[in-house]
Amino acid sequence: MDENKIFSKSNLLTFDLKPWTTRRLVVLITGVNKETTDEEEETIDWIKIPLQRFYVKMVTEQRNCMILGVDEWLSLVIKKLEIIYRPNLDLKKSGILVDGYLPFIHIHLGHGDKKIGKESEISKDESGKSVYFRSSEYLYHLDKANGKCWMGAFPFCNGSDFALEASKSQKIHATWGSVDESPVTGLEALFELPSAIAKDYRVFRILSRVIKANSF
Repeated sequence: MDENKIFSKSNLLTFDLKPWTTRRLVVLITGVNKETTDEEEETIDWIKIPLQRFYVKMVTEQRNCMILGVDEWLSLVIKKLEIIYRPNLDLKKSGILVDGYLPFIHIHLGHGDKKIGKESEISKDESGKSVYFRSSEYLYHLDKANGKCWMGAFPFCNGSDFALEASKSQKIHATWGSVDESPVTGLEALFELPSAIAKDYRVFRILSRVIKANSF
C-alpha cells in the first residue's frame, strides 16, 4: 500500500467550499487528554501549518478555475483553521459534530484496532482502554449528520484501514490514515500527511490548466 495514499471521492482540492463561506473552518481534535498535553498541542500546531497552506491553495485554484466567484473567494481566502479539542469521541452523543455540523477536518489522536476479517475500530478516548467504535458506527454518524467534512485524518494504529472504510461515506470528501500497525506517536504518523496532500494537489494543477484552456 502507498504510504502516502489519500482516499478521496475525487481530487482532494475539488471539495465544494461554497457552504464554508458562512461557517467556521473547525479542525476537531478527538482522542486527547482532558487537559491537553504539550505533545498533543505541539502535534496539532505542527500539522495545522501545512493544512492551512493547502486550504489556501485549494481556494486559489478554485478561483483560478472560476469555480468560486469573487465574493466567495474574498470570504474564504482570509479564513483561518480553528482548532477545537474534544477529549472523547462519543458517537452515541455529539460525536464529531460542532454547532450541529460536521467539522471541516477531523483528526483523531487516540487509538485504533483491526482484527483479521473484522471492521476497523476507533477508540473513544486517549487511553484506548475504554469503548471502541466500529467503522460502520462512524459511517452511520457521518451519514446522518449535517454538512460535509473535507478530510478525516487517523494517525493511529492501522489508521489506513479505518480511513479506507470511512471513505465510503459521501459525507467525508477524503480520508487518510497511518499504515503503521503501531506508530510511536501521532506526530510521527502525521509526518506522511503533507506529502500525501501534495501529490493530490499536483494532479489538480493539471486539471486547472485544462479548465482554463477550455474556458476561452
